[in-house]
Amino acid sequence: MPLHFIVPTVILIAGIINDLKSRKVRNYLVLLLILTSLANAYYFGGWEALKWGGISLIVALGSCLPLVLTRIMGAGDMKLLMAFSLSVAPMSTFLVLVYSFIWGAILGIFQAVLKGEGMNLINNTITIVTGGKQSLSEEKLHKIPYTIALLFGWLTHLTLTGFRG
Repeated sequence: MPLHFIVPTVILIAGIINDLKSRKVRNYLVLLLILTSLANAYYFGGWEALKWGGISLIVALGSCLPLVLTRIMGAGDMKLLMAFSLSVAPMSTFLVLVYSFIWGAILGIFQAVLKGEGMNLINNTITIVTGGKQSLSEEKLHKIPYTIALLFGWLTHLTLTGFRG
């Protein structure tokens, strides 16, 4: 793995650890990760990398904000992706998000089955797909630590690009 991909990977791992411990991605951690990501981008690519990192951050914000506003994604996950995005190309940020959707679905199904909540997942999915009028209560919704899906999305992206990012 090229050296400049180590920091984005560590950023996602730090987010996972924080998310699993507290079910949140803390703001102090996000700030530290943003500073680390900016330093990484500048060290490996100078001002040009910072410019592309800024564009990548806009891609992350633009892609995730609607998901956060509709409560599909947590704000902490969006902030973590924004910190991560400062160290990678804009297209990489977008593709990591796309791959993370796939991983999130896989992990969510796997977790629901392991917890014996498979039928709840099927019923909730049918309600959402058919536009059911009943409101899904928070305790009936199945949630996963999405930070894991983001890391798996990143690792998938690296694998598919031959570690060229």
